[in-house]
Amino acid sequence: MTVLLDKIKAQITVQPLDIPLFKGIEALADREIFLLRLDNIKLAHQGALTGNKVFKLLPVLRALNESGGQHNHSKRNHSQPLISFGGPWSNHLHALAALGYEYSVPTVGIVRAERKAQLTPTLQDCIAMGMQLHFVSRADFQALQAETMRNRIENLFGEGTIIPVGGSSPAGVAGALQMGDCLLDILPEQVSSIWLAGATGGTAAGMIAAISRRSMVNTVSVNVVNVLKHCELAHDIAVFLQQFGLAEPGQSVEKGTGSQAWRVLNEYHCGGYARVNNELRDFHTELEAQLGEPVDTVYMAKLLFALRQHYRARSLSSDLTKADGAIAILHSGGQQGRRRCA
Repeated sequence: MTVLLDKIKAQITVQPLDIPLFKGIEALADREIFLLRLDNIKLAHQGALTGNKVFKLLPVLRALNESGGQHNHSKRNHSQPLISFGGPWSNHLHALAALGYEYSVPTVGIVRAERKAQLTPTLQDCIAMGMQLHFVSRADFQALQAETMRNRIENLFGEGTIIPVGGSSPAGVAGALQMGDCLLDILPEQVSSIWLAGATGGTAAGMIAAISRRSMVNTVSVNVVNVLKHCELAHDIAVFLQQFGLAEPGQSVEKGTGSQAWRVLNEYHCGGYARVNNELRDFHTELEAQLGEPVDTVYMAKLLFALRQHYRARSLSSDLTKADGAIAILHSGGQQGRRRCA
């Protein structure tokens, strides 16, 4: 393991989650719950490169470290830009901007929104860290992500490294696999299932691949809570797994039994990406009060809400059987969604 990865891994902690919100649920009785706190990783400018984004951008981060990086913010260097995509509250663009600022590398954010007179705090931060923003319609945002649009992007911003939305490129997924390795090294041995939130599928694929490579599929399963509505998340994860030889073309798992290595749960999006219904809003208020810390509603609150709702439903089912093993919840970090609802 490299010095850089050792430094990153040392910042990850495992924290028991023992709060009233998860008490009194029969299907969770006597089951320990842990938080795998990737949000404790703080790198780059003001610690803005954090959580799973560290691993998705790990290939870029490693290359910059190996090249020495300039760390000279008064004079931007003329290296090729890092170009990526995101919304007005994007954790990914915020992290990428911080990485560019730290190493004096130009960054470009293609933003799915109309430019408004008052930008979101997230985008204001991105500009302050030197990111050039380019606002496009929802339709153009989708179109520009096609490989056939590379020439158009390079005509706009020059030749550079184009990173898919959320950082889920093949290289980013390989970085997520290293995330999975780091987490498995510190995973409490009694854990039998890992829960995480998913949008583009890269983080989930990396975690699943790490488990598979260690031949742990019979002992540790992965449950992916889809935070999007009408999304082919299971298919996207399977496509990423193909690069590791861990899935056949067309293979996907939407729902399934606990005997499967992984599954996607699509019923807890609460209205769609970044949407908050009344149930989630009430849950979020209680969750922050009991944890004593801010929690974003886009990923973490929705993930924990899904966990509780899932086991509540199991407690009411006629075929309830006692499950063994503890539960680990991947805290992916990134608080831009919390700023959205502030």
